[in-house]
Amino acid sequence: SLLATARPGPGTVGVATQSGAYGSHIYAVAGFRGIGISRAIATGNEADIDVAAAIDYLAEDPGTQVICASLEGCRDGDGLRRALLKAARAGKPVIVMKVGSTEVGAAAAATHTGSLAGEDRIVDAVFRECGALRVASIEEMLDIAYVCSLAPLPPAPGVGILSVSGGIGVLMADACIEAGLAVPAMSPEVLAEIRAIQPVAGGRNPIDTTAQLGGRMHVFEGISQAMMRGAELGSVLFYLAHIGRNVPRFPPLESALVALRRNFPDRLVVAVMTHVDEVRLRLEAEGIPVFEDPTRAVRAVAGAERLRRLRGEAEALPPVPSLPTLPALGGHEAAAKAVLAAAGIPVPPERACATAEAAVRAAEAIGFPVVAKILSEDILHKTEVGGVMLGLADAAAVVGAFAELVRRAQAARPAARIEGVLIAPMLRGGVETIIGTLRDPVFGPMVMFGLGGVSVELFADVAFASAPLSPARAVRLVDEVRGSRLLAGWRGGPVLDRAALEAALCVVAALAAARPEIASIDVNPFLVQERGGFALDAVILTGDAPPGDA
Repeated sequence: SLLATARPGPGTVGVATQSGAYGSHIYAVAGFRGIGISRAIATGNEADIDVAAAIDYLAEDPGTQVICASLEGCRDGDGLRRALLKAARAGKPVIVMKVGSTEVGAAAAATHTGSLAGEDRIVDAVFRECGALRVASIEEMLDIAYVCSLAPLPPAPGVGILSVSGGIGVLMADACIEAGLAVPAMSPEVLAEIRAIQPVAGGRNPIDTTAQLGGRMHVFEGISQAMMRGAELGSVLFYLAHIGRNVPRFPPLESALVALRRNFPDRLVVAVMTHVDEVRLRLEAEGIPVFEDPTRAVRAVAGAERLRRLRGEAEALPPVPSLPTLPALGGHEAAAKAVLAAAGIPVPPERACATAEAAVRAAEAIGFPVVAKILSEDILHKTEVGGVMLGLADAAAVVGAFAELVRRAQAARPAARIEGVLIAPMLRGGVETIIGTLRDPVFGPMVMFGLGGVSVELFADVAFASAPLSPARAVRLVDEVRGSRLLAGWRGGPVLDRAALEAALCVVAALAAARPEIASIDVNPFLVQERGGFALDAVILTGDAPPGDA
């Protein structure tokens, strides 16, 4: 069979996969790449053992240092969390491929395995929280596993690049930035030291030694040692063209690379060059990965550095906090906000009004201008029926708005139960965000954060995390959303109260985790202001609640 000719040798990379054919492909490609395998486990339809159990086993296996896992679906979300965290605590990188990232793929995965593929972003969140790195291809998985099996995870995102080709150096620098790594400039003192050794060397990082290095290989050690001292580097990549194919001339470079690796044992040293197996094997024996493709080398380094950060952030879910006595769940916006307020979420001073006269009294008490919103548990998305009117400046405007909102709601949703109008203050400034929760059938309660308002589904700039949230994970959840930069004073705007937002995220997540009857919470928008924030609209659905127009 194929595996008889492609069987990998012994090594430290363990493989856990649902699909047997998928696993055999990883197994074979690892053999072609010279990556040694400790254990290979295929769980099939998981009638007894699942991938989580295999990861748990590999986390304890003394012969396994790196774990590659492939999942199509998952039945036991808590079991997968425990296994991944166990591997993180054992210091074993876990590199995961989860197929089913599209609707078509998810449907196929569910059909194949009989399990739920789940919302793809939820799966991503669980992997990140538990210290595992999700990748998009077998090639990427094995490249990162190869690096992690030979060398330490980079202690910092900074990368030093030394290249005998200016163009390749720039290519690698671009790839570093795109992959989330840093390429810090060398200090003037170190650059002077490098140029004293190799006068034609150019650049500040990448360092371009030009092809002259091929005739002066004795200077390589001094240049490389100076680079490592010259910036906060976690990794150094050396593009050496084709010297790895010239066995008689390679020893000076080999000695310099080995000396660098030994003098800086916590750093990642990577050689990029075409090579013969003899040269590659000698470097690998010293903990130096060897790549032929510069971009693949950079991406593998980025994966290893990301694993280091994920491992440091991995943590089990905090205990579910106790909550104060809450009003009845469900109902319209005012009822949902009453629950949120009792749990500790700030809401504006507002009143539910069954008549136009009551609405005028509420507006006068709150202070003009006000906002009027239709109040009905059967109309969740009020803007879609014209159910919000802004900037009402006087009593006459409130009376007219009350009648118009009721008319619009009855025209758009004739069967809806209309309970009146909600009068609220007209708040200005700040950034609208969304805080939401859902109960995933595999992973349980999850909390979502993103930019809010009517465009949330258009831009889909959201991130998920498991509930309940620790304060540290609330910080990371906000950071994962691109639009969160608006909170820090974007283009001269005010700095907003991010701490109030993070506190609100923790409260909503705690509410979802503590009350299993809650199917979902939608706070959209949660307005973040310079001081504090407010839930301006909210929906809470319970497991038996009618979906309305959601």
